[in-house]
Formats: sequence, C-alpha cells, structure tokens
Amino acid sequence: MKRIRVAQVALIALMGILTACSTLRPLSTGRTLDGYLAKDIVVVLSEPYSFKPGLVTHSLPMGTYTPCLEDDEGVYFQAPSKLLMEDFIQPRLYDGGLFFKDGVSTKVYEYMIINDRPTKVKLDLPSDKFRIERKK
Repeated sequence: MKRIRVAQVALIALMGILTACSTLRPLSTGRTLDGYLAKDIVVVLSEPYSFKPGLVTHSLPMGTYTPCLEDDEGVYFQAPSKLLMEDFIQPRLYDGGLFFKDGVSTKVYEYMIINDRPTKVKLDLPSDKFRIERKK
C-alpha cells in the first residue's frame, strides 16, 4: 500500500513538472503585444537598463529585442546579447531578455534562463526607456 502511494505521488509530481515545462513554446502567429502581432515587431531599449531586486544587480543591454517564445501568460523577447547579474561573489552572464505579460507593454518583466528555465523578475521599466517597432 505504501509503495503504491509513493508511486502515485511521484507520478503526480512528474506530471506537474512536465506541464510546467510544456507551457513554454515557439511563438504562435496570433500572439500580440499592444495590439500588434508579436512576430511582426521588435522592442528597442534605447540605453542599458540596470535595477537591483534585492542584493544583486541586473543589467539589460541596449539594443533590439526580438520575439522568440511564448507561454500561457505572455511573450518573450530575446536580448541582443547576454544579461548581466552581479552579486557578492562574481558577475555572471545569462541568456534572457524581456517578457511581456498579458499582451501589454505595461506588464514587463526581465527573464533569465537559469538552469534551463526562464526566471522572471518584475521590472519597473519606464515607457520612455523602450519602444515597440515594426520589423524591417
């Protein structure tokens, strides 16, 4: 009886992990940001942007962020180069970029790929620091 219960718990945990991983997917043709099709736009950061969530400093590079992935909550735009995270020990570089929740540019997050998973941090990025442009 105990063995069956352990197997059930393990199966439920595995299903939860697979479900969580499966929500990240290639960008669909219908995904939008501020009413524009995400596949047709880019987000441009006019200058580097740094912020400090807690005891570490995160830095986003300036440049053009391109749409790449989506999940059930929003769309991911990949940075033109690695993101920098500085802590007490040493600076580290990560793949990542900007995440826009619910298809609106007012709900913006930074995301970093850490241990093969996107980790999101809410940004207080003023709207004058970035712009949405049609792809050229």
